Amino acid sequence: MNPSTAADGLPLTACSTLAADRYSEAIDRLLSGNVGAEDGLRQALDADAGFALAHAALAALYRFRGEIPRAKASITRARTLAAGATRRERQHVEAVAAFVHEPASRALALLREHLTVYPRDAVPLSLALYLVARSGAIDWPRQLFALLDERASAYGDDWWFLGVYALAHEELGRIEEARRLAERSLTRNPRNAGAAHPLAHVYYETDDHAGGVGFLSGWLADYDRAAPFHCHLSWHLALALLLRGDVELALRAYGRHIGAKLAAGPAALIDAASLLWRIQIYGHRDRLLPLDDVAGAARAVRPGVPLTDVHAALALASTGDEMALDRLIDGLGTLARQGDPLAADVVLPLVQGIRAFGHEDHVEAIRWLEPVADRVVRIGGSNAQREVLEETLVVAYLRAGRVDQAARLLHKRLRRRPSARDLAWLSDCSG
Repeated sequence: MNPSTAADGLPLTACSTLAADRYSEAIDRLLSGNVGAEDGLRQALDADAGFALAHAALAALYRFRGEIPRAKASITRARTLAAGATRRERQHVEAVAAFVHEPASRALALLREHLTVYPRDAVPLSLALYLVARSGAIDWPRQLFALLDERASAYGDDWWFLGVYALAHEELGRIEEARRLAERSLTRNPRNAGAAHPLAHVYYETDDHAGGVGFLSGWLADYDRAAPFHCHLSWHLALALLLRGDVELALRAYGRHIGAKLAAGPAALIDAASLLWRIQIYGHRDRLLPLDDVAGAARAVRPGVPLTDVHAALALASTGDEMALDRLIDGLGTLARQGDPLAADVVLPLVQGIRAFGHEDHVEAIRWLEPVADRVVRIGGSNAQREVLEETLVVAYLRAGRVDQAARLLHKRLRRRPSARDLAWLSDCSG
């Protein structure tokens, strides 16, 4: 084996500089949310079939995509080949193996242990961030911020770190710092979706939807439609168009870039269900919407991923699919009885509230949604994604004639960030 050096300065044990270069390029594509990561890793393995870290990166990629058998096969190969690698690489492989095989809590503990010694090892850090964001802890945004903040000095002006650090700032309401970090990341790597994403959130949180449309329309023009963030950034664009008042353009963006990807997996379902539900509760219930396709994707959901479960409920309630809602609720009830506290304490009440809202039983919707409003953060996702549930409660208050409760919630929201949409609802409270 000949030692090589990755772009981040960490040593790589590979047979050739070609293998190391292809690996580094592939990791950059993976971390920047661009196409070609899998192909690049395979090219690295074509140059060096015994390259343990390339096999481990494939395992992580497959695990992210839910392709568990392939992930297990790749990490088994990586572990077999890692014996001759450096200590950092061996620990890296074991950390990825924990991500593939172990319960989330055990995997996160091993990843944290590895990152204490090797803070600049970006792939394990990205896995740790993923697990924290899906931990179900009520303070997970602060945990995620702390995980990054502790390592900020090690990364300096690294474009990937600046992007994820920006999103962590945004989720805690540190909007101007998030903007600065995201813009700095884009300066260093203009095609980094991991920085375009938090900047889209900044436009949303500052109620600058015209700015969001301008930025995203330009940035997405050169972003591959097959890239991992394309659907979600298109959702941000469609949401900005909707909040700017351009419902037709929002639906056009939906049809071209979101609805067309429903077969690709749950991420598209989340974006699709959220946008179409918002169109309805923003006062456009008379509009013909492509709800059946979204409900069809929702019927395929197996309960257990909170953010997906809740958005599946939005899709099913929109079409009044009672049988599918029953199956979703029964599945969540089974998880609750098996000891899943998140399903019992948060997801089931949200789904029941969404169902009641779909029935236009707004008093019943309030009964389910109100007690869990302060715990919705536990389902994961971003502030912008979770707000659809708070907005559903606002509309339930208004339709039930509980204008004082609606006004209190709207004032609370407006103290957090500006919103023309909230001001319009607030005027309904006094009208």
